Amino acid sequence: MRLFLLSLLVACSGPAPTYQADLRPILEARCTGCHRDGGIGPVRLESYDQLVAVAERVVDNVESRTMPPWKATPTDVAYQGDPSLSDAQIALFRTWIDGGMREGDPTDPGPPIDPVSVSLPRVDTTLASSVPYRPAADLPDDYRCFIVDWPGTGMEFVTGFEVQPDNKSVVHHVAAFLVRPDGLVGPGALDTFRGFDEAEAGPGYTCFGGPSGAEQTQVPIQQIAQWVPGSGAVLFPTDVGIAVPEGSLVVLQVHYNLASWDGEPDQTSVQLITEDRVARLGAFAPFLDPLWPLGNMPIPAGQQSTHSKQGDPIPFFELLNGELDLSAGFEIHAAMLHMHNLGRSGSIAVERADGSSLELLRVEDWDFNWQLSYRFEQPVGFEPGDALSLSCSFDNDRAEDANWGEGSDQEMCVGNLFISQR
Repeated sequence: MRLFLLSLLVACSGPAPTYQADLRPILEARCTGCHRDGGIGPVRLESYDQLVAVAERVVDNVESRTMPPWKATPTDVAYQGDPSLSDAQIALFRTWIDGGMREGDPTDPGPPIDPVSVSLPRVDTTLASSVPYRPAADLPDDYRCFIVDWPGTGMEFVTGFEVQPDNKSVVHHVAAFLVRPDGLVGPGALDTFRGFDEAEAGPGYTCFGGPSGAEQTQVPIQQIAQWVPGSGAVLFPTDVGIAVPEGSLVVLQVHYNLASWDGEPDQTSVQLITEDRVARLGAFAPFLDPLWPLGNMPIPAGQQSTHSKQGDPIPFFELLNGELDLSAGFEIHAAMLHMHNLGRSGSIAVERADGSSLELLRVEDWDFNWQLSYRFEQPVGFEPGDALSLSCSFDNDRAEDANWGEGSDQEMCVGNLFISQR
């Protein structure tokens, strides 16, 4: 009703809206980053004719707020880069259709709208598999890991990244894992991961939730980059970086979903900004109940269930990232949730030592295809004595019980933060 009244108000307040003056600025700022030639979006919206061809479909998605994708609901923090359209902008689309879908004057476009995305100021390092990979056509989902030698010398610090999916018809998500020669899994880690690669024919090897081989127990490994549909370039906070020592490996995990695959191979890459030094170390820091991966996250068939965890994450964060000293607490800069297809909602919060709570992220309409990372306008401080809380709700409408597992037909509940030491 509110959108209907706004549409009437827009229609009565002046000339009928046109593509060039009214819709094109919105599309260029909020839509064509994905819906363009070579983009991840299924249709192109770069011209008047392209919009007219799918106008009703676009308006339906805009009015339902399915597009632009943004799953976070209002919490106790403000986010950067929210692409959501205002009610007045949404109403313009319907009014434009009702007014005859006028194009307007191409030489007199409307004023541009500031984009919410960022771009890398430069690219220092590009990582990719050595040869293209053709996904396994007999699988609905193919999880493949590719080993790349870190090309740098000495200690370097990743301060930003942008993942470049090559074949966008098949790439579903990407994660870049750092295997350090001095890391948590020991000095033999490099040989172990090379062994996974050598044990399988063709480029890379089969993997699931993490970079270990398909038959191996996953061990905690630091991420340095991640991508899901709708993601763009990521710049870490000023003077914060992830340490990458000389001699490291990077494992690029690519999830291929073959539902709309065009049959062509893929050679996805990750572009990185690096610095020789930073003031503060940063890290992607996952939080979960360590008992869940041991089969202690049951989701009975035909039932709804919720699993939650609250505790002090500092010991695990320091274990995963050996150079971090979090004894004085840390700063939280971003948060994301990870579940699979049974997920329905989730939340992450900081529970203060004084009994108060600060909600960092809440997603009430979980969608496996839009696992976005939400960056905060201002960092949130985590003090010694505080705790993190994580909650995930599931709806198992299947005939079989579910539990923790790496496959998309199983489940997970992970809160992933980007943090920096003080």
